[in-house]
Amino acid sequence: MEEIERAYHSIAPYFDLWVRIVEIGTRKQEALEHASARPQKVLIVSPPTDAGIPLLAEANSGGSTTLVCFSERLRIIAEAYQRARRIHTGFVVMPHFARGFADATFATIYVNCFFDFCPDKGVGPIARELRRILKPGGKLYAVYMDVPSNVVGHFWAWLFATFKTLSGGCHPVSMRKALLDVGFAIETDNHQERAGFPMRYTVARG
Repeated sequence: MEEIERAYHSIAPYFDLWVRIVEIGTRKQEALEHASARPQKVLIVSPPTDAGIPLLAEANSGGSTTLVCFSERLRIIAEAYQRARRIHTGFVVMPHFARGFADATFATIYVNCFFDFCPDKGVGPIARELRRILKPGGKLYAVYMDVPSNVVGHFWAWLFATFKTLSGGCHPVSMRKALLDVGFAIETDNHQERAGFPMRYTVARG
């Protein structure tokens, strides 16, 4: 998780703007789908300045929403971000995101801009951990950089790979097999684009 912690810290100053311009539609979609559910115990795994966090917290109003922070410095950034927007989630500092929660703790887990920051070898174990802490029948929502399928998408992938300091090392990733391998059932798996940037919107049931 050290690599992701460094990436999240480096993109934190402008990630809110990035989401508002490029990815806000996916966060609204998540919040809209959750709005019909009862208040739940929800986990968010995303950069601390994700503009979708207020939407997801509001959608679970009356429930319990927790944001994972991979270091104390990310928790400080998250608290300042939420204080400025007059929202609040619980925080848990978990440097390694491993065995930190009991089995079947959460009814819903949002994983936004996380899988595409993971080293490839870390994707399988993380998917298994998410499956473990999700309640049976619970849902995992995930948004991540998709494998590009056209020239503009390949340009984005090249840009992110070339300027890792700005992108935080974000890279295209395919999650379908990893999720199926650990027992998730895929309900939604859609390719989306904004300004040609390739995104994947996945909903999986545990």
